[in-house]
Amino acid sequence: MAIFREIEPSNISLNNPIARAEHDHIHRKLQHDQRSRWRSIALIAGLIGVVGLLITNRLADMGFFRLLPDAVEVYAVLIATVLMGFWHFGLMLRTLSMSAETFVREKRGGTWESLVLTSAGARRLVLGKWWGVVSIVWKEYVLLAILRAFLIVVIGIVITVRQSVALFPLDADPVSTALPGIVLAWIFSFAFMMINMGFTVAAGVMGSLFGRIHTPSISTGQSARLLVLVIPIVLLLLPVAVLIPLQNEQISYHGLLLLGGAQLSLIDNGMIFMAFLANPYDPHGLIYVVVALITLSVYGLMTILSLRVAERIAIRQGAA
Repeated sequence: MAIFREIEPSNISLNNPIARAEHDHIHRKLQHDQRSRWRSIALIAGLIGVVGLLITNRLADMGFFRLLPDAVEVYAVLIATVLMGFWHFGLMLRTLSMSAETFVREKRGGTWESLVLTSAGARRLVLGKWWGVVSIVWKEYVLLAILRAFLIVVIGIVITVRQSVALFPLDADPVSTALPGIVLAWIFSFAFMMINMGFTVAAGVMGSLFGRIHTPSISTGQSARLLVLVIPIVLLLLPVAVLIPLQNEQISYHGLLLLGGAQLSLIDNGMIFMAFLANPYDPHGLIYVVVALITLSVYGLMTILSLRVAERIAIRQGAA
């Protein structure tokens, strides 16, 4: 299929002059926004502290003593989840703001005509703008992905520990039983964040081509991201509507869990189902793995589609 045509490595690197120019522009802009940087640092420091305390408490619990009472641990998990949500949402908005400004800025500054007359084709322009933003935001996404993965694992371990007394056989090794699910949950959680970064930037770049000179760029980026996200959620909803009236309860239940889980994972970026995966007592561990693979595939397909649509729009607007 044409959508999966090979992408030249030079298009998705800073060797692409479009990507280099976009990277340098955003970098200079961020250097003047010190207040936002300090807010981010304070949020990250608080989140690292809470997650670190939870991890320390779980490690201490393996040594048969507790640092935190159960109630305090539950509240700490809730606080860390809320802080993670604020950080995730804020980072997503900033990413959309950067990416949705890419082509709108060229049109507003009167440089779009000069840009399309260069030897760079539409694909090089789109991928260059996309990679220029990715090269700026990826470090914060990696940090968020690591902390988010640890938080998901902590939630899974808390669930595991609370069920261990009743469900572990006397001759079982709790650590070895829980380890495969914890490792998979960490890997998938990290992958969710990174592929979500690529999708968010792609949606913003696509939205920037829809945008006009006087249209707020972030609104077009948000609209494009929501539109591209809603379509697969609706498509996944259709099989669910077919499965509900089935007489075979086993097929219906597992089908609903699989497709409903994929829908939920697209909305919450896999947070809930990856926490379930980190709990080895849940009997649906394999379904959670399939849900993660489906959702990651949907994210990847949406990213490619968004970039291809952006390329077609750029061609319609005069790019070679």
